[in-house]
Amino acid sequence: MTELEFACQCGAVRATLHEVSPQKGNHLRCYCRDCQAFMYFCGCEETGLNAHGGSDIYQVRASSVTLTQGREHLAAIRLTGGMLVRWYTTCCKTPMANTPAPGWLDFAGFPVMTLGPEDRRDEAIGPLLGQAFTESARGGPAAVGKTRGILRLFGRVFRMVLSTAFTSPAKRSPFRDPDTGTFLVEPVTLSEAERAAIYAKVDSARLSGG
Repeated sequence: MTELEFACQCGAVRATLHEVSPQKGNHLRCYCRDCQAFMYFCGCEETGLNAHGGSDIYQVRASSVTLTQGREHLAAIRLTGGMLVRWYTTCCKTPMANTPAPGWLDFAGFPVMTLGPEDRRDEAIGPLLGQAFTESARGGPAAVGKTRGILRLFGRVFRMVLSTAFTSPAKRSPFRDPDTGTFLVEPVTLSEAERAAIYAKVDSARLSGG
């Protein structure tokens, strides 16, 4: 096991992921419209998505993450009124993490593009365990293959969060206030017009194949 650092593009926000290993987290690739839309929202569609619109994510327990610098630069959105909160940095709009809204879920997913040092990252997070929502990929399943490994990934996430499901949320997540357990900042839900504009970019890229 090793430690990896999250760093935003300008270096103002940093976090440390402790005890990183293929056994402690999930390395997956997601092609869903929302993950693609979030990269477009951040202006990172060129660096955060592969040629087919996929983003690599490393999922860990939130309690294994320490925010070391730049808390004041954190912001969060919901693309819809759903349960997933997406974090980014206001200093340079780097996508930071995805976290569930319920406080009892000890869980966070980090874009692999933000993790380093690169010479240790790939070995630390391990190989891809699966890929999801390939029907939303540019070129679809014919280009990237079928969705696979979802049941395995779900089972690993369940086991990951079960051990801390009944402990205080304030002791787990660096995205929550240590006294109240509420999010450090209130997530903003995008308006219907904002969502439509971003999804239009995602769909245009998918239809054009790039």
